[in-house]
Amino acid sequence: MPSHYTYLLLITLLLCLCCTTQVMGETADVLSFYDIYLDVNGAAIFFDDEYMGQISNGMLTVRVVSPDKRPYYQVSAINNGYRTITEDLPEIAGDMQHRSVFLSLSPLISKNGKLSVSSSPSQAKLFIDEKEHGITPQTITGLEPGTYRIKLIFQGYETWSTNAVVSGNATCNIYACLEKKYKSGILSVNSNPDGADIYLDKWKYGITPMRTGGISTGSHLIEIKKEGYIDLAKSVNVTEGIVTPVTFSLISIEEHNLQEEEKLRKEQMNRTGTLSFISSPSGAIIFIDSISQGATPNTVTDLTPGAHQVELMYEGYQEYQGSVVLSRGEKRSFNITMQRLPDPKFAPASVFPAIFSLLVAALFVTHKWYRKM
Repeated sequence: MPSHYTYLLLITLLLCLCCTTQVMGETADVLSFYDIYLDVNGAAIFFDDEYMGQISNGMLTVRVVSPDKRPYYQVSAINNGYRTITEDLPEIAGDMQHRSVFLSLSPLISKNGKLSVSSSPSQAKLFIDEKEHGITPQTITGLEPGTYRIKLIFQGYETWSTNAVVSGNATCNIYACLEKKYKSGILSVNSNPDGADIYLDKWKYGITPMRTGGISTGSHLIEIKKEGYIDLAKSVNVTEGIVTPVTFSLISIEEHNLQEEEKLRKEQMNRTGTLSFISSPSGAIIFIDSISQGATPNTVTDLTPGAHQVELMYEGYQEYQGSVVLSRGEKRSFNITMQRLPDPKFAPASVFPAIFSLLVAALFVTHKWYRKM
């Protein structure tokens, strides 16, 4: 027969088996989330008639802790003025996972809105979806929520249009600043060489050659700029419907500098005087105010206005001396025939005193030499 110890051991084993079975059958809790999306803020959300919170910024996140895959079966959304909606909830997404649920509420009554339209200038004709509705400023009531096409027409101004979105129980305000119509012409701009930047009324407009329409009538300033060339500008008058041609002949910076130097030289000549010299024979040395100015024929420029002393010298000819008074920009010419100097003549009697003096000197030297001997 089994002992008491044997029975006690069997009972202990049975109890352990029962406890193990019960523990193995239990499931751990899972933390998961439902993200409820709804376009009506403030709507109340219920899970199986249990309040979970309100929609804010279009959504509500509900935290669920349960061992079941489907702890709740239905979700409901309730808000005043809307029909209550109830839908089945899907199973949870899993531990620390989110499941998205999208709901939509329908309004019980469609509320109309208002459209207020004003313009500058006022008194413009108002059209809503191509139907005339008086003149601005104007407020239209009783409009169903939706999008409407707005158009304004005013004589002498461009037609203005836009889309307006009207919401229920709200006012949509529209303000239009009308633009005046303007007459326009065509502008044709060319340059030699091509490739110059075009500036129209100080705004960069294109590159030559260019032909463009839509230029407002009236006076415009056109400027041309190209690297290595002088900037040029012209004022043109654009006529309605007519092509206005403008052509620029570009001047290189190097050429411009040469022109400026020539201009300065001419201006300098206009401020000073000039003397031209011709002589017979030619080659006479010119002196103006005792300063040599080369040989004839020659032209001396940049002489200050006023009195000057003139001299011409040529070997074997008499020196020419004269004076001249120059005015600003004056040019004077000298054509001078030089006078030859006469040949030198020696008198015969004048030879004897010279010979006599030489003889006396020779005797004196000889006498001194003998005395030293």
